[in-house]
Amino acid sequence: MLKTFISLSILIGFFSTPFLNDINLHFNKGMNFYKSYVYDSAIIEFTHCINLDSNFADAWFYRAQSKDRLPIKDTNNLKSAIEDYTVSIRLKPNPIAYNNRGQDKAILGDPDAAILDYQAAVNLDSTYGPGYYNLASAIYNKGKYKEACSLWIKAKYLNPKLTPIVDQQLKTYCE
Repeated sequence: MLKTFISLSILIGFFSTPFLNDINLHFNKGMNFYKSYVYDSAIIEFTHCINLDSNFADAWFYRAQSKDRLPIKDTNNLKSAIEDYTVSIRLKPNPIAYNNRGQDKAILGDPDAAILDYQAAVNLDSTYGPGYYNLASAIYNKGKYKEACSLWIKAKYLNPKLTPIVDQQLKTYCE
């Protein structure tokens, strides 16, 4: 009986170990939690991925995204998300990571750093409308009104989903 128990324990351990360290399993679980708006659980799963492979850019990116979507936007969560976006950008630059990092920096009161990130987003992808929208909003607040209005128009042209909000900005600030 004891011999059977030990053999069964070894067998279960042998077959379950790969699943405990399966980065794809954790990433898929994280994405399922993320898509279900269960961001705290998504963060845990993406952290498992990062612990298994610190060069897994998508895990860093989605962990940052999950932190940004937590219901309470406290300074620590935002700073932590910025750190994750920074690693994600270093590993695999993408305009959404730059844009989101810029938004977090703006919320934390660093508009100049936010502008640099928005510029990096649109330099990386010149068709990324949200980057132009956020860049326009940030530079408007710096007193560059004409340039901001031109960028809002460009954002609307590149991403028609932005039309209602851009039209409101243009009506309020550019007419």
